[in-house]
Amino acid sequence: MRDREIITVCLSGLQAITTAMKGYGKVEVLKGGVPAWQEIEA
Repeated sequence: MRDREIITVCLSGLQAITTAMKGYGKVEVLKGGVPAWQEIEA
């Protein structure tokens, strides 16, 4: 799973960045976090 591309979402972005730093190679962080995701879904 560590070689798969993943997109992480959290409220502030901190947890998502932490996940990226744990050795997952293809990690993207959704800019704006959960509020941005909720805006897309609206």
